[in-house]
Amino acid sequence: ILISVWVQSRGKPAVRGIFLGIAALLKVWPIFNAVVLLQRGLVDRTRAIVAVVCTLLTAPIILFAFGGMSAARAFVSNTSSQRSYHLVSHSLWGTASLLFSKTGLARPLYVSNGVRIGLICILLPWVIGLMLLALRPPGDGTLCTWNIAGCLVLVIPVSHLAYSVFLLPI
Repeated sequence: ILISVWVQSRGKPAVRGIFLGIAALLKVWPIFNAVVLLQRGLVDRTRAIVAVVCTLLTAPIILFAFGGMSAARAFVSNTSSQRSYHLVSHSLWGTASLLFSKTGLARPLYVSNGVRIGLICILLPWVIGLMLLALRPPGDGTLCTWNIAGCLVLVIPVSHLAYSVFLLPI
């Protein structure tokens, strides 16, 4: 993601798209960071989107070339099994669970499934609204990228503490 921001600042949208695609090939959740290509006033947006899509289309080829069908099954299994994470998740989902349910990871403020779901129902639209707000002004694409990355860290179900490094450029 960092390299995609750097090449974007150099006026190379297709290369930016390639690096956004590579980030998604290395770890699944950065694919959602490609939403930065929808920022208003972005120059050569189409070239960047085509580059992301072409890069992502290489994933099945690489997967089957190096691992065959068993690698594809392992990828799907590993990606979906990470949704049940038994450590503290630094996302809005994990925070709501820590505060309002018995997780065994922390002492909750109050145990209530309704309050937990209510907090998620408040925080999720708020964070999505922040993402849309970051896309709205036709300003700095670099700042937009890091704002979107920060919001994504809050929204992805399994967010490690190390992901907070995405907020450092802001």
